[in-house]
Amino acid sequence: MDVPIPAAAAKPWEDVPEPATGAAPAPAPAHSGQIIEVHARPAALWQRITAFIVDGTLICSVLALYVGTAAALITPRGVTATQLTGIDGVMARVHQLNAVLAPCIALALVLGLAYTAVFALLWNGRTPGRRLLGIRLVDRTGLAPAPGRAIARAVLAVLSFVPFLAGFWLALFDRRGQTLHDKLTQTFVVRPG
Repeated sequence: MDVPIPAAAAKPWEDVPEPATGAAPAPAPAHSGQIIEVHARPAALWQRITAFIVDGTLICSVLALYVGTAAALITPRGVTATQLTGIDGVMARVHQLNAVLAPCIALALVLGLAYTAVFALLWNGRTPGRRLLGIRLVDRTGLAPAPGRAIARAVLAVLSFVPFLAGFWLALFDRRGQTLHDKLTQTFVVRPG
């Protein structure tokens, strides 16, 4: 897939060392907003899944901290710690965690949204998982998506989970490897090179 990138975003020609043969260097192109084609391939499905697992693990570790802290602070009502033992004590503790289940789900959605959108903006279309695997999120211009587009993509990713991960299955049959939320926001997960 050829992704055009504005010349201002490409590496300047002035940084390229002069040839050692003594020949005159070629004139540097002007940075007047012209478009330069950059070749990038759609990221392989295994790379996207691995990046998702890495990012999901980071988000789940924050959620585990929240649930662990909540479990330590909540005590069963009307029952002292010495009254219940064994499976009864465990079930009483699980029942008490129902109070933090709704906030945990809300926290998971907010963390997932913020995580993907913020890293897409700060790290040029890369989350820690994407960065680890050398892939990145770009829009049609070949640059990291604008803030609004990155947030919209993160929100629309929920649609790809319902039903039965159907939005993600779409990437298997699309020649550009786009999922449903990629198509809706006109973004691509690519491997530069």
